[in-house]
Amino acid sequence: CFLFFLFVALSASCSADTDSKKIITDIVISGNSLVTTEAVVQRLLYKKGDVFDQDLSAAAINKLYALGYFSKIRLEKDESADGVVLYVIFEEKKPLDAYEIQGNTRVTTKKLIEKLGLKKYLAVDDHDVWHLASQIKKIYREENYHQAKVTSALAPAENSEGTELIIKIEEGTPSQVREICFVGVHKVPEWRLRAALMTRELWLFGFADGSGKFNQEMIEADKQNIEFVYQDLGFARAHVIETKVEYPDGDQNAIRLTFYIDEGDEYRVRYVMLPYDSDISKKEFLDAISIKEGSLYKRSQVLSTLERLRAVLGKYGYSYADVYPEPQVN
Repeated sequence: CFLFFLFVALSASCSADTDSKKIITDIVISGNSLVTTEAVVQRLLYKKGDVFDQDLSAAAINKLYALGYFSKIRLEKDESADGVVLYVIFEEKKPLDAYEIQGNTRVTTKKLIEKLGLKKYLAVDDHDVWHLASQIKKIYREENYHQAKVTSALAPAENSEGTELIIKIEEGTPSQVREICFVGVHKVPEWRLRAALMTRELWLFGFADGSGKFNQEMIEADKQNIEFVYQDLGFARAHVIETKVEYPDGDQNAIRLTFYIDEGDEYRVRYVMLPYDSDISKKEFLDAISIKEGSLYKRSQVLSTLERLRAVLGKYGYSYADVYPEPQVN
């Protein structure tokens, strides 16, 4: 099988348009009790007498959300011939007066509070509770406790009108990668694939090098690394079809990780084309291309060629130009 390479350069351009603007004649703020109206006005990007700009709305809402007291914020406007009346409508969170973490032994309460940033939470809502529970599960996954369960709830605080956050943790037992398998591998030795993995099987001294650790982000990186190994050996269309995580024989402590791979065909480069419409020397462009006709397809060569072509363009002031390959199969 053969590939044709077409390298295309793009440069950025921008345009702007204008539309009619109206003056803000009044700003009406409602629903805020935990934050003063003055504090809201200071952070609002609009003020009376300004020209209303719809593009500022998202930024204004984000600045107000950053205060940490609001679960919902709406900006509404009432337009008339005289101008725009802007309405800022808040739904506030419940003030957080206390929190309690129960059931944790593997991770200290101090560490959880620091990693969660609990001391920064002045008010909370259901979304915050869900987010904190998700973060706790992530912290435990980093400790290889993938079966940890977290339940959290808000309850009225005993000595105030605010609320108390109660977090209950069932840590479970640690899980470790005991076996890594490959399905569909026939054309590349498995040792090459294993050498490219960030995830490693547990072994006797695994505590020293992190072997046995299971991390979903590492698995995603491993999939890309496997594909890179193949694509650097000529298998341009090789890809990981699926990654399966299993617990053999129901053992929640032992993880079997399986990569299902479609190797595809081996490809060679038939020829390389470079559409040319520039005042830069064509030879300088061609000298930057390390891909040789008739050679085995290597992804690393494609990437290094892209970098050199971008460097040539940058040298002549095309700082925002980009280059991308368009391989065509024949």
